[in-house]
Amino acid sequence: MNTYQTAYTIGAIVGSIVSGAVIGLLPLILGLKNGFKGLAIGGFVACVVGSFISGLILSVPICAVFTAIISVKAKKAAQQAAQNVSNDNDIIG
Repeated sequence: MNTYQTAYTIGAIVGSIVSGAVIGLLPLILGLKNGFKGLAIGGFVACVVGSFISGLILSVPICAVFTAIISVKAKKAAQQAAQNVSNDNDIIG
């Protein structure tokens, strides 16, 4: 194996990990902000692994799926909290 092939392989591996990490920041930040630590870390790791397997073709859809899941769960949690506050006000008032 010559040095150019080795450098290319290392560059491809590092590049795919970095691009997956950059893409994975979206579900990571969104999940941590909304209190879904497991989904946040899972989305980040899935994006990195997906990028390593087939680049942006796989990591971008993974990012979109995790972002959608986190957003829907956050919206449901906010609605549930608002409903609980409303029920508490009805009992008190």
